[in-house]
Amino acid sequence: MATSLSSVDGLISGMSTSTVISQLMQIEKAPQDRLVAQQSTLGTKVNSYQRVNSKLVALQSAADKLTHTETWTARSTTSSSSSVSATATSGALTGSVTFDVQQVAKAQAYVSNGTFSSTSAIVTTSPSVTLTKGSGSPVTVNTGDGSLAGVVAGINAANAGVRASAVQVAPGSFRLQLTSTTTGADSDFVIADGANTTPFGALDETVHRQDASLLVGDPLSAGKYTVTSHSNTFADVLPGVTLTVTAPATAVTVDVTPASSNLADSVQAMVTAANGVLTEIKAQTKYDPTTKTGAPLVGDSLMRSLQSQVLSMVTQTTGSSGSAAKAGVQLAQDGTITFDAAKFQTAFAADPAGTTALFMPVGTMAHPDPAQSALASKVRLLTANDQTVPGVYDVKITGAARQARVEVSGTVTPGETLTINVPGKTALALTAGPSDDLASLAVRINDAAATGSLGIVARVESGKLEIRTSGYGATPTLTASTNGALAVSSTYAGADVAGSINGVISVGSGQVLVAPLTDNTLHGLALLVTASDADVATAAGLAGAQQNLFGKFTYAPGLAQRFDSLAGDAVRTGTGRLTSVITGDQNEIDSLDLRITDWDSRLALKEANYRTQYANLETALGKLKSQSTWLSGQISSLPTSTG
Repeated sequence: MATSLSSVDGLISGMSTSTVISQLMQIEKAPQDRLVAQQSTLGTKVNSYQRVNSKLVALQSAADKLTHTETWTARSTTSSSSSVSATATSGALTGSVTFDVQQVAKAQAYVSNGTFSSTSAIVTTSPSVTLTKGSGSPVTVNTGDGSLAGVVAGINAANAGVRASAVQVAPGSFRLQLTSTTTGADSDFVIADGANTTPFGALDETVHRQDASLLVGDPLSAGKYTVTSHSNTFADVLPGVTLTVTAPATAVTVDVTPASSNLADSVQAMVTAANGVLTEIKAQTKYDPTTKTGAPLVGDSLMRSLQSQVLSMVTQTTGSSGSAAKAGVQLAQDGTITFDAAKFQTAFAADPAGTTALFMPVGTMAHPDPAQSALASKVRLLTANDQTVPGVYDVKITGAARQARVEVSGTVTPGETLTINVPGKTALALTAGPSDDLASLAVRINDAAATGSLGIVARVESGKLEIRTSGYGATPTLTASTNGALAVSSTYAGADVAGSINGVISVGSGQVLVAPLTDNTLHGLALLVTASDADVATAAGLAGAQQNLFGKFTYAPGLAQRFDSLAGDAVRTGTGRLTSVITGDQNEIDSLDLRITDWDSRLALKEANYRTQYANLETALGKLKSQSTWLSGQISSLPTSTG
C-alpha cells in the first residue's frame, strides 16, 4: 500500500511537524499540569494531616482510660503464700488480713467395693435409680441395660451433680467411681432404688466431703474466728476481694492496696501520647531557613492551635485541686511534657481523691442559699464526655425518681399463695407454710429474688409486707396478687427523675438525669439525683429564680478529660476540626482528579486536531509543489523567441 506524502513527518515542508505538535501540546497541557501539581500538594498535606490525626487518636485513647472511675479505683493484691491467690474488684476496700488455711474443700467420692470384668458386665438389674444430691430433690437416672457402661452413661446424662467413671484397676478388672461435681460439706449424695440403698452394690468412700476453712487470728486468742466456703474460693473476706486456696498454709497475709503503679503507667502512656502529638506537629510544620523550604503544614493555623492547646492544658488548674504538676505532670523547657512517676505515686498515696480530680471529670454542686446545702448534696456527676463544655449550670429538679412498690397486708394463712409479677421475669409464686408470717415471707422473697435475679427486695414496714423494685424508674412495673387472707393494699408506680440542666429539659432514667445529645454545651453530661419527694417539695417552695433549684453544678474537667476532649474535638468523624479539613481536602483531590481526567480527553482531541491540520498542510504543500513542477515544465517547453 502506498504511503501518502502527508503521512511522512515534514516530507514536503522539511519541518519536524511531530516536534512542533509536541511543543504545542506542552503549552496546551500547562493548565492540566497545574491541576496535577495542585493535587499532589493537597495529597501531601492530607498525608501530613493524617499523621497528626493518628497521634491525636492515640492521645484520645490513652486519656480516655484515665477518665473512668474504675481506672482510679483499681486494686493490687499480694499474697505471702503460693497456696493462696487473690483478686480484687475495682473499688474494693483496701487493707490486709492474715490467716491459716486449715483445709481445702473436697468433693465426696465413692468407689464400688467389688470389681467388674468389663464395662459390659451387669452392675444392676434396676432399669432406673434415684440420685439425691445433698438436700436437693431426687433425680431419676436411667441405667440403660444395667451394665457398667450403661450406668456410667445414665448418671452422666442425668446431669444431677455427680460424675461417674469406669476405672480399670487391673487388666479385666473395673470399678465404678462416683464423684460429686461440687466440693464442700454439702456435696454428699445418695443413690437408691426404692428402699434399696445399694443398687450398685456396696460403695466404699474414697474422699470425704469437706468445706475449705480459714482460721483468722492466733489459734489461742479469744478473738479468733473461722471462715468456711463450700469451694476453694472465698468471696468478700475483705469486701470486693476473692481468695482462692490450693493447699493448707500457715500465716498467710493478703494485702489489698490502690494500684498506683498501674495508674502511673497509664498516666505515662497519656504523657507519651501527648508528646507524640507535639512531635508530629513540629515535624509537619518545621521550616529550614538554610534551604528555605518548609514541611507540608508550615504556617498551618490549625496545627498551631492544637499545639498551643496541648501545652496550655498541662498548666491549667482543675477547680480547687490545682494543676497536674502536683501529680508530676509538667512542661519542660524544650516544649515537651514530662512525668515524674514517683511524685505521682506519693501524691496519690497522700490524697487519692485530690489526685484523681486532677485528671478525671470533676463536678461540684453548691446552692446559692447555704441553708439549702442538703439539696445540693443530692446531685453529683455521673458521667461527662469529650464534648461536655466546662461551665456552671443550674440544676432544677421537678420530680424525684421512685421505685415501683406493692404493699401487702393481713394475716398469713398456711397454703395461700402470694404471686409477684415483674415484666420480663418469671413470676414468683410463694405458698405460705404453717410457720410463715410477713417477716418470713420477706426473707423468702429476698432469697428467691437473689437466686432468680428478679430485681426486687422485700421488708416489713409498719405492719405491712412492702415489696419494691431494686432500681428506680418508670420501668419495670410491679404487681402482686393473693388467693387468701392476705390482700394487696396499695400499688405504686415507679418514676424517673425529672428536671433541667442549664435551663434545658433533660431526660430522666431512674435516678439519672441526662442532658440531650443535641445540646452542644451539655452533650454527654449525666447527673445522679438521689432526691426524695420531700426534697423536691422543699425546692418547689423556694422563691423566685431559686424555685426548684437544687444548686449550681460546676463542671471542671481534669487533664485527662481535657486531652480527651481536645483530641475528640479534632478527630471526631464527620465534625472534627482536623477530620473536617482532611475530608475537605480529600474531596478537593477527588474533584481535581475528575478535572484532570477531563483534560486528558480534551488534550487527546486537541492533539488529533493538530495532527490533522499539519497533515493537511503537508498535503497542500505537496499539491503546490506538484503544480509548481508542472508549471516549470510547461514554461521550459515553450518555443524560444529568435527575434
